[in-house]
Amino acid sequence: MSVERSADKEGKPRMKAEYRGVDDNNTPEDESDDNHIYFVRFYELHDKKGRSASYGVMKLFDPDLKMVWEKRIEELYCEIHGSNDGLRAIEEGIEHGLVVKVPVSVMKNLGIYRFVVCLMDNHFDEYKGHEKKPVLELNANVEPKLYVWVGPNIFRKLIPYIKGKEIEIFRKAFAGKVNKAFNKIKVKIEWNFVESKKEIKVGAKGIHIYLEDLPKGTEDIAIAGYKYATATKIPRGATLGEVLVNVDAVIGAADNLWKIGVPNDYKEWAVANTIIRGMSYALSVEYHEHCKDINLRCVMQPFGQHYLNKIDNGKTVYIWLFKKYSIPLSAWHSVEEVFKIRQRIGLGRFHDKWLE
Repeated sequence: MSVERSADKEGKPRMKAEYRGVDDNNTPEDESDDNHIYFVRFYELHDKKGRSASYGVMKLFDPDLKMVWEKRIEELYCEIHGSNDGLRAIEEGIEHGLVVKVPVSVMKNLGIYRFVVCLMDNHFDEYKGHEKKPVLELNANVEPKLYVWVGPNIFRKLIPYIKGKEIEIFRKAFAGKVNKAFNKIKVKIEWNFVESKKEIKVGAKGIHIYLEDLPKGTEDIAIAGYKYATATKIPRGATLGEVLVNVDAVIGAADNLWKIGVPNDYKEWAVANTIIRGMSYALSVEYHEHCKDINLRCVMQPFGQHYLNKIDNGKTVYIWLFKKYSIPLSAWHSVEEVFKIRQRIGLGRFHDKWLE
């Protein structure tokens, strides 16, 4: 028997589990019994005689590689086949996709968690000792993300500036632009829409930010006197922060810069860059002396003409422990800002693809 990694539609191996949200067990007021739901679809079972595995268990390891949870595979539902057949094997191989519910309480630390499939074959009659042998283990990562929870006021406030299907256009006009900045530094964002802050389900797989509208006239000197947004810096050990954007003020500032008929795309970038600035502050990035450098436009600088377009400062070379990295700066000024964002979310400073 052998277990092999399954492939996606493009033929690339599946390396990660898919996060599907939180199951509150019909007790929304009690978070102690909540479960994270994952779709683990990364393995195929092959057996030359078509024998199913005799035993299997799904294990979860925390960022320190300590096992924190396990479940017998025959107790897990395979969504692909509509049954609990995760041990089934055939000669040409059969793919399984298991729905896994993990207690929120066991995922307390920030960092990368790993699901590992452990199996025993069913060929005891072929071995001298008549013992079943273990199959080579296979794992999938649960990588931390940045989760943005969009509140009702900012969502409705932005609708007059866009046309079409509301959520789809919001994702394209605003979320898509914010994603471009963070995707450059290998940070994934998941967007959710809620009617109140109470609906947010905070997990330990990354950082969560509540995004809402800021009442007109509010200023917050904590972000270097930036009057168009405010943010709460997420303290060490916490996973939830808040970013408030004064949409009316941002659009008004864009109009004043452009003078006559500012294009919608420029308004969208003005809002998106303001959101990026607030999120950056929440993730420990502050206004620094280097933000005064007018040769590079930075999202942490005061609102200006550069806010009406995508901000991208290209890449810079960084040497660490005799290794050479090409670090994308994206909307920020320095590698240290990029490192702070990634580390605050629970990722390492460097991404493998940056190594030259």
